[in-house]
Amino acid sequence: MVHHHDIIDADDQDWAIGATRLRILAELGASDRIDRAAVMAAAEELQISRSRCYALLRRYRESPTVTALAPRARGRASGVRMLDAEVRPL
Repeated sequence: MVHHHDIIDADDQDWAIGATRLRILAELGASDRIDRAAVMAAAEELQISRSRCYALLRRYRESPTVTALAPRARGRASGVRMLDAEVRPL
């Protein structure tokens, strides 16, 4: 699933993080086969875990853009309801 993020949502710091991630992951993703040492080096440079690096690499391959790699807010968006309107009054 590809999520579309609005460029307006990213502040300068998030944009800079996304741009750095894009630069590093573009180098890493240029190869068809990626070895663990290369992922570890990229993770260290990005100051993230190896598993987080693989997750960002997956996101990069889905959409190689700064906005796709910029930090995202955690959790459910405000105002999103999990129950149908018919069930809520119960």
